[in-house]
Amino acid sequence: MIVLHAGAQNVGVNKTNPTEALDVNGNINLNGTIKANGMQGTAGQVLTSTGAGVVWNNMSNEFKNVRQIYTTGTSPQGYNFIVPAGVTRVMVELWGGGGGGNTGGGGAGGNYRAAIFPVVPGALISIAAASAGLGVVTGNLVGGNRQATNGGNSSVSVSGTVLAAVGGGAATNTLPGVSIKEDLVTPPANISTYYLPGTSGDAVAPLALYFPTSNVAEPNELYQAGNGGYSYSFSNMGGSGGIFYNYTQSTISNNQEYKKAQDAQGFGCGGGGTRSAGITGTRAAGNGSPGMAMVRF
Repeated sequence: MIVLHAGAQNVGVNKTNPTEALDVNGNINLNGTIKANGMQGTAGQVLTSTGAGVVWNNMSNEFKNVRQIYTTGTSPQGYNFIVPAGVTRVMVELWGGGGGGNTGGGGAGGNYRAAIFPVVPGALISIAAASAGLGVVTGNLVGGNRQATNGGNSSVSVSGTVLAAVGGGAATNTLPGVSIKEDLVTPPANISTYYLPGTSGDAVAPLALYFPTSNVAEPNELYQAGNGGYSYSFSNMGGSGGIFYNYTQSTISNNQEYKKAQDAQGFGCGGGGTRSAGITGTRAAGNGSPGMAMVRF
């Protein structure tokens, strides 16, 4: 159906009341070219909006190259980036390290920070990628006891401006780890930034009742010790909390471990929680995952 609206000089295709010079409701199959303001553009160009119309522009090569910095150990990873020739802006993304798990739940995810800096070729950019927070260890495990720790901070320094992404908080023996609110530094007006906090860890939670023994009158309660939180773009990669069951039978010891806590995956995610503080014997919560820095230029 083609409708000609003589008063407004509009043409509609499958439109009974066209509001534009050409108003199409449906797909368009074009054999030929598209001209913008009489120009058909050159090879490799794309149409971009000016707000009031469209023009042909070259596709940007900005930020297509990437350097990734992270640690595989327990210490932060430093890196000095030298701005290459022809580069006038860089984007730096930062992830704080994930917090360690504990008996109160999972560790929190680290914060995320991104910024675009104006730079000059040959300039030095100093970067530190955060280490991971460690999960609690108690009981006579190899290496001795250890308290849960927060994730480390990732940071970047460009021409005297320092920005950081704070690591996630460790869980305590009674509460899951929480996202650590950072004091946001107001950068100069020529630096654009973006900030997103990590998510907090989960607390211990009941899963189900089940009857593993012949005495069905005495059910067991199944619990999960709390999953770790996560950071931007690494959703649901926090460590799984350990699973344990609580016998109601007085003749069998309580709170037996069914599945161990897991370390976090990805970057900036919290470690899984471990068993209740009332359980005797050894236990170890999951470690967080390290932070990361990415330089795009």
